Amino acid sequence: MTSPEDFDSPEAFRFWEENCQIIPPGEISFICIGIVGCTIAGISVIFNTFLLALLARNRKHRSSHLLYLTFLAAFDIFVSIAYILLFPVNIYIDYFESELLANAWYTYMPFMLCVSHVTMTASAFLIVAAAFERFVTISKLRTQFAKRNRYLISITCLVLAFISKGPMYFEMEVIPNENCTGASQWTPRQVAWPDNETLMTIYRFWFRNIIITCLPFFLCFYLNFQIIRRLRLQHQGAKLFRFATSEHRQNIRAATLMLVCVTCSYLGSNLPNVVLYILEAFDMEFLKNPAIRPFYTSISDLVSLLTVASCFLRLPIYYACNARIRAEVLEVFDEWWLFVSPKSLHGIKTKRPRPNTTVRYCPTDQGFMLFEKTASRRSDPKPKCYGTGLDKVVLSVALTGMNGTLNVRRASAHGRLVEKAEMTDMDLLRPVFCQRRQSDMLS
Repeated sequence: MTSPEDFDSPEAFRFWEENCQIIPPGEISFICIGIVGCTIAGISVIFNTFLLALLARNRKHRSSHLLYLTFLAAFDIFVSIAYILLFPVNIYIDYFESELLANAWYTYMPFMLCVSHVTMTASAFLIVAAAFERFVTISKLRTQFAKRNRYLISITCLVLAFISKGPMYFEMEVIPNENCTGASQWTPRQVAWPDNETLMTIYRFWFRNIIITCLPFFLCFYLNFQIIRRLRLQHQGAKLFRFATSEHRQNIRAATLMLVCVTCSYLGSNLPNVVLYILEAFDMEFLKNPAIRPFYTSISDLVSLLTVASCFLRLPIYYACNARIRAEVLEVFDEWWLFVSPKSLHGIKTKRPRPNTTVRYCPTDQGFMLFEKTASRRSDPKPKCYGTGLDKVVLSVALTGMNGTLNVRRASAHGRLVEKAEMTDMDLLRPVFCQRRQSDMLS
């Protein structure tokens, strides 16, 4: 514990208090950022690395809306790594007063801060692009630009992120902290912009804060609201016309639900961030008030924690909402299990058995039914309906015509059989009648 007796004069002690003293973080900050946040970010790196490998190895995903999620997983990896290197390490520096961690942190801090902002901005643009494509799909708009130019849209998102947040690397520099030593021997300083007030206003306020930060948030909010509204209307119409069992519509609703959950997680994690940006842009002096400064710092830490938490939730959301991704995840786990199981050591590889399936059409307004024999109850079929409502109408009309034709053919065949049977009986009785007539004539 440093005391005034350790300094030559009271002025030196006051200088140390103002410039060199390290205020240790509170227990709540250390637990939330140093333990909980670091753990969530570490798991997020593992989840998104697994998700990136899972989506990148399947070529079919590159020509679907899952391409945006592939790039999003890559950006989430950088966001999570940057969070670990920036926030928990900074907490550890203040908590343990480690000079080694301080030297390392101030070395990579400007670069990692720039990387985190670029990747977070690119992720927001990708979510907007995916939401727009899903809005176009569910609204049945006749446009193919969003579906045919996914690579171009993804690259454009990354370029816009670099243009808006890339210069942040040159806006901050690390300088020696005068006569301080130990963990406080370095301090960051913001580089002064050119004296062009108009350029600073247009670029930093309108372009970076309003267009790049606030506009994606409100676009996602609007698109998400419209998607949920149209999805609810289509679901009600499907129930009304009994088309809710269509496999194609179920896939569309599942993909839409997955994107809605991703968008909601983005909106929830960025709402405090947008509020802080608005306050910083219009009333920064209010945030510097000594009574408000602790709340400002806590909300800033909460924004970073919510951002990395949304990255952590990507894989659970995909697994819960998308049957294709869920099947691929289970397949990978099966492969890993076979790799470490004793059977795989002997070169024996087994595949997941396919259930015995039977496809039949039931004229009960249910369309095609897929009956599966499960391992638990072999006698109970598990029906699944395929085909759209138009398929049901066409097939029901066709089967009605076939049933009418079969009934006519059966009636005509039955008539011929009855006629033949009657003729055969008369032929059998005719000799008897002839014999009786001859006997009557002789008598």
